[in-house]
Amino acid sequence: MKYISNNSQIRFPENFKGIFEPEARWYEERLTIARRDLCEMPIPEGFRTFFDFITERSQPSFILLPILFLEVARESGGITERHQEFLPVLMLSMEMIAVMDDTIDGSNARSEHLTFPGRWGAHSSTPCVAVLMSMLMQQIANGFPSLLDLALESVRGIGAKELREEFDRYPRHLDDFPRILENRYGQAIDGYHFVISSALRLNGKADFPRASMVPFARIGQDVDDLVNVIEDREKQGENDDLRKGLVTAALLQALRQRPELAVELRELWHLRTETRLRRLDNLHRSIRTSILAHGVMPVIDQIAADVETCEQAAPVYLQKLMRRAGQTWLDRVAGFSRPVVTKDA
Repeated sequence: MKYISNNSQIRFPENFKGIFEPEARWYEERLTIARRDLCEMPIPEGFRTFFDFITERSQPSFILLPILFLEVARESGGITERHQEFLPVLMLSMEMIAVMDDTIDGSNARSEHLTFPGRWGAHSSTPCVAVLMSMLMQQIANGFPSLLDLALESVRGIGAKELREEFDRYPRHLDDFPRILENRYGQAIDGYHFVISSALRLNGKADFPRASMVPFARIGQDVDDLVNVIEDREKQGENDDLRKGLVTAALLQALRQRPELAVELRELWHLRTETRLRRLDNLHRSIRTSILAHGVMPVIDQIAADVETCEQAAPVYLQKLMRRAGQTWLDRVAGFSRPVVTKDA
């Protein structure tokens, strides 16, 4: 694993284009300043080593939401000094959520870098999140009190839903899958609501409507889950959703298309702690092939429909941005080619 020596370094995403390509460069100075301000935040005594490690992991995906925040601000009245001041606070919230995510997912690495639990152990994450959360709430309470309810709602919601997801892994009953998937979407809704509505409130606008938020958040989650299976992220040292017992839209669609797939899925999840690695790998390969063949395209079609819904339900001044943003996520998986499989696959 490699480390980054310059904590304020910005790494732009290479796989996302659309609004994240030209806009990213326009915002480079703003983002770099915000990253520097994040690294220079006052922190409790004894926390410096851990905080420096956290801020060293300048992952490309971490820049997506700050760019979205700035875009929403620009389209809703303009980027103000208050938006710039809030950027490092937003980045702090993302770092806190990343520690939570990586711990609950058991992720030791992301984008070729060690995660906090991967470096310091999962047992260290609870006190770390406690410190980061106290820093976050103090920053918002002191500087942005009008956003405090948004922050509290987001943290409460994501935390509760992540805990629920942990105990919903490897579900036995197919009837539970839709509910579990909705809980997964709920985490994304809570996160996006904080980002977008904060940008709007700082311009004196009303919060982003739920009718547009739900499909927008679902787009982001579905694309993230599709990338996990399409690009076989396990080979890059990241977690595999299927092996981790997570319910995704693509898995649910594959089961609807091929109900008999449930037999293999139950066996895979039942044997997950066994040492018969060859059998586990064969089951995983077979199920993944079925997901690629039968589950991915219906989800891509749903993403395209969600882009339309999100645009139409958004405030007029944000409709063009929501269309571009949704299309950007859709383009991330639009090049997928359905694999050729036999009837038995």
